[in-house]
Amino acid sequence: MERISQSGGVRRWSNNADGTAAIVRLPKPAAKSASVGKTTGRWSITEDGKYCLDEEWRGEVGGPIQWCSRMYQDSAGTLHPLRDAN
Repeated sequence: MERISQSGGVRRWSNNADGTAAIVRLPKPAAKSASVGKTTGRWSITEDGKYCLDEEWRGEVGGPIQWCSRMYQDSAGTLHPLRDAN
């Protein structure tokens, strides 16, 4: 799966059947550093159908990230957040 932030950052991950995830963070397009970050995490689906990912980043690279969102996956496998129509 893949998620692209509004600032152009790309995170790719694979969901394992046991609830773990392997996560890769690619450098932003205009980044001075071209390093690729790798970590592990845990994924889950909430009772109301949201996909959640707990990313276990080290403190020196921003620390843990926990997010949940209603998502859809396009035909290329890219994950996108659903926008509320309010």
